[in-house]
Amino acid sequence: MAVHRRSLVVAAVALSAARPAASQDLRAEVDATRTIPPGEHLAFRIDTAAGTIGFEDPTRRELTPDQQAAVAAVPAWLARDLAAAFLRMRTAEGPDELARLILEAEDPLYVDEIGFLVARLSPEDRRRMDREIIPESVRAIYERDAEIAFADLVEHGGPDDPDRYTTVIYRAIRDGTPFTFELPRDVYYWQVVHPVLDGEQVVYMDPMRHRAADPPDGVHWRSYLWTDRFERSYQAAAVLTNPNRITAATFAAWSLGERPRAFGHFVDLEVGPIELVRAATGEPVAVSFTRGDQRCGSNEYPNADGMYFATLSPVELAAANGAPEFLRNLVRAGGGNADLLASDVTSWTPLAVEPRSILILRDRLPFDLAADPTEAAAALLGRDVDLLSSADLDALDLSTDAAPFLNTTYNKIIVPSDQPRALYEALARNAEKIERFVDYGGMFEFHGATRAEDDWSDLRMPGGIHATPQDGTHAHDELAPYGYPLLSDIVPQAEYLWDFVPQMGLPGDRAFDPAATALERLGWWVSQVTTWNIQEKICWTRGGVTARYLTPQEIAYDHFGNCGELQDLWTGAGRANLIAVWNVGTIGDDHMWNEVWQGEQWIPVQVDWSDNDTRLENWGVAYDADTGGGKTISGMDAFRGDGLSVAALGRYAPTTLDDHLWNDYSRRVTLEAHVEDADGNPVDGALVLIATPSLYDPSSLTIAAWRTTGPDGTARVVVGEANDYYVQITSSLGAYPDAEHVDDWVTEEEAVPDAVFPRTFTLDGRLTLGGPDAVVPPAGAPVVRLAGEIAVTREILRGTSAAFSRTFSEPFDSGDVQVDLLTDDQYLQYFGGAPFVAAADEARGRTLSLDESLPAGRFVLVVANRARAATEQEVSVRLALWDPGGEDGGEAVPDASADAGGEGGADTGSDAEPPPAAAGGGGCGCRAAAAPAGWPAALPLAAAAWFARRRRERRYRTPDGGRRPRSIA
Repeated sequence: MAVHRRSLVVAAVALSAARPAASQDLRAEVDATRTIPPGEHLAFRIDTAAGTIGFEDPTRRELTPDQQAAVAAVPAWLARDLAAAFLRMRTAEGPDELARLILEAEDPLYVDEIGFLVARLSPEDRRRMDREIIPESVRAIYERDAEIAFADLVEHGGPDDPDRYTTVIYRAIRDGTPFTFELPRDVYYWQVVHPVLDGEQVVYMDPMRHRAADPPDGVHWRSYLWTDRFERSYQAAAVLTNPNRITAATFAAWSLGERPRAFGHFVDLEVGPIELVRAATGEPVAVSFTRGDQRCGSNEYPNADGMYFATLSPVELAAANGAPEFLRNLVRAGGGNADLLASDVTSWTPLAVEPRSILILRDRLPFDLAADPTEAAAALLGRDVDLLSSADLDALDLSTDAAPFLNTTYNKIIVPSDQPRALYEALARNAEKIERFVDYGGMFEFHGATRAEDDWSDLRMPGGIHATPQDGTHAHDELAPYGYPLLSDIVPQAEYLWDFVPQMGLPGDRAFDPAATALERLGWWVSQVTTWNIQEKICWTRGGVTARYLTPQEIAYDHFGNCGELQDLWTGAGRANLIAVWNVGTIGDDHMWNEVWQGEQWIPVQVDWSDNDTRLENWGVAYDADTGGGKTISGMDAFRGDGLSVAALGRYAPTTLDDHLWNDYSRRVTLEAHVEDADGNPVDGALVLIATPSLYDPSSLTIAAWRTTGPDGTARVVVGEANDYYVQITSSLGAYPDAEHVDDWVTEEEAVPDAVFPRTFTLDGRLTLGGPDAVVPPAGAPVVRLAGEIAVTREILRGTSAAFSRTFSEPFDSGDVQVDLLTDDQYLQYFGGAPFVAAADEARGRTLSLDESLPAGRFVLVVANRARAATEQEVSVRLALWDPGGEDGGEAVPDASADAGGEGGADTGSDAEPPPAAAGGGGCGCRAAAAPAGWPAALPLAAAAWFARRRRERRYRTPDGGRRPRSIA
């Protein structure tokens, strides 16, 4: 059999230039835009005798009517993403149910947000999520708009505008001048609308039982943090619920004779408290707070900071008259929002010898009662109760003077109401002693209601407690429980988002400032709601198991957290207030914080744990030595809701502040991985994992960062300078050095600032790029002419997060498809995966024009995605069959240069190769061409917890060239 080479595509001409002359009739045409998964193809069946073209997608992916309608309903900029998402959804993701969420949106304004979430949630989230969260979350965004003073939603374009979108306009102030700025479109949808922060699932969560649950027990953070109006309240401190639930009716039922329900209210407290009970006019009449130095769990300071509880209500009088609930709750209250008896559950040395007795400091029975209800309430706890007077306080030793610093006899001191002035003076005189007692883990409970002649308002009580004079002019009779601050009471009333004044550290114990900006208020709220760190919780539960929660609703309810919990709570609360926030962290250096969009760039924000500082635009929050810290950080990323990791280093021009690096977190180096297959072709979708010596054990390795190679086979990983770095590559085409080990890449000495380290990694596998084994042109006189264009409009990389078990999607402006013309029999070989023969040379590139005369017969034009391992290619194909021209009586095909529209000609900047020479009756070669004007963009309408820490055996090169085991922690 004679084998001839014949090319498929003629000299590059735009389709409009390739149209036959008027004497040639159009027989058939087809337009299609479709994504081709890696390794798959589209098929166009051509019957030249019948003059027909048929389109087939061998993957048999089609949009259902509901999906087509949903794609048509969303803005044009989103429609391609939504169509591509529907085409790759599996049944478990509920594609038709998701389409109906768009079609049945209760307000037309919600369509773009709902459509975005359907398109850009990861497939893993779509499979396991509670779908009702999508419309609920969007509804909450629009409801909040009317309540937030510093931000407004704005709609660009009307309901019928294909380019319509929503975003936020913020009010801000700089140097005393108010102004507004608008959030970029994509930032709004990703960092305000998207419900995923990093590692949590999109489900309704019962914050009390810490498990997924249907409403009403299960809630989503966007609504829960804002309203909190149900049984599982994060506002309700334990002292308001244990053992009795305190409500406004509790206080209304008090029988106090002519005495008020609160003798005054607290003012000028030195620590911003939790306002447990408020008067109807908003003043606090019962408070709790922690005041200490956050030392916990060390050999010197084994206990967490204790707590202060104070009330100005005559709780003893209420108890004596049949309403003991609030008094009993106060007496039972312990540290860490826990029961005082929690320390009886378990113990750990030296807490096994922690004192458990209660001291009541009293000079007289309150309100001339026959007995003190406080004493009775304390006795109910089964603890020893001692009674001392103010005369005993000066000589009383409460704590040790040497390490370990512990309280010697008592773990709670209670001062009942209605004491003489002498006792209050003794408290003021011994404030330092009592504050040290609380610092070492003790509780100080102060019932401050007293007679006018014994008023103590001119004194400073322990902990910095101050109140109004108790002369009757500040009394309150209508009380209601409040508790931890409600988000909607704190942040939305701010006049401005921010004043652009960096804050190195606003104290966590500061009082709430009504003049504060939204970011300052948000930091204050986070610090108040998450009062203790995880180690302190372990202290309070005496070594009990302490879970780490991922959802903002659980964190708010629990009130404990380290940097990761504070980060999640800040992001959730920020997005609930229409503030663009995302999570940022140094995985290898064990720290997380947040970034907020401030109009020009992302800036770091952080709340320190244990009710500590709020930091705004403080670039030292990563604690790198370059910014004045003590670390040499490695990888640092921001995390998008679908699992994509984005480099947080090197985005902005660095500046200096006090001789330290500023406007960036660290000086950096770039690790540039070029991954190729065994034949030298770029490999997309390869996971490039970067390891570095562990912060806590430098003899082992930990994950520093990861990236996925793009369509060009390249991944650039920006990491901190002055670290050793190791690499592992994994792909469907193999692994380097293998699936169980890492290889050395850069040493600490080599990792100097701004250095770039390119490196090529070759995998053992091969992309299935092989074209036809031979070309056999079809025999016979031409009966039709096939003309058209094939253009890759974009590519969509599908990558997997190394930490969050999510598959992300990221578009690229590139493409590379293979086009083969086959007979029916040749297509059977091709489809079956066998070596095949083609009717013309294979064409390859991003944009291809074709013009081919065909004899009678049946042919298949194949458009394939064989150059990619993990990237879909979105391809637009326009084909037409015409009666043949030339010798059959038609006019010759016009030359591209003669096109009146001037759109013809080759794209000399294309990545396609020049055409091969024609041979054996052949025609011209193939080249890439620019798409003609008006090219249609129509869519087809026919490491979890934070990182799963698995210790795996690795290897790395030692300085002498050998290898020894390392582990990634």
